[in-house]
Amino acid sequence: MSKKKLWIVFVLLVIFLGYLIFFFGTDRSDFLSLLSSKLRVFTDENFATVLIFSSLVSVIAFNIPIPFAAVFKISSGMLFGTIGGSVFNIITTICGACIGFAFYRCLLSGRLRKWLEKKHKKLISQINEEIKDNGLLWFFIARLIMIFPYYLLHLAAGLSKIKFRPYFVSTVIGVLPSSYIYAQIGADFDGIATGQPDVVTFVVLIIFVLFIMIGIYKHPS
Repeated sequence: MSKKKLWIVFVLLVIFLGYLIFFFGTDRSDFLSLLSSKLRVFTDENFATVLIFSSLVSVIAFNIPIPFAAVFKISSGMLFGTIGGSVFNIITTICGACIGFAFYRCLLSGRLRKWLEKKHKKLISQINEEIKDNGLLWFFIARLIMIFPYYLLHLAAGLSKIKFRPYFVSTVIGVLPSSYIYAQIGADFDGIATGQPDVVTFVVLIIFVLFIMIGIYKHPS
């Protein structure tokens, strides 16, 4: 493992341990806890509007270069609970992935693709080399370890020659664990904010950190 990766893993561990030391076992209520409660009340009173708006925003967010996909996934747990948030995350992520695949595959075709292949021949060749034999496994792992921005995965799929079916299957299977993890974190946001998460959330937080650390370790330099 490179020194850079070691530092990233170290920082993640420090942040996680800092949370445990500072918050765990304390009894405090802050702005985030209050915000979570008010969002749930608003959702109960305007369920259809919140569902439609959240779905559209999430699908769009998954296909543009902003680092907020995790925020939207966690907020789904805050708004709809663990089960509802998990289902919401799965459906919106799959829809976003399909739209992203179609968009980039159509956009990166014809003359634009030829120009990109000429301009970035080495990069595109490397992407195709990585994906051509194990595309399903490659995208499955990329979804599972939760360190790649979604729009980059959709862009990689558009640039590569992977067919839609293995891409779709890898996406459906790969987003299941992360969808639940994010939703559980959001559903128990009050407990996390006050330093009193339930046992399930505590275990999920550990798994969440481990997935990211494994992803950093396995990601090529």
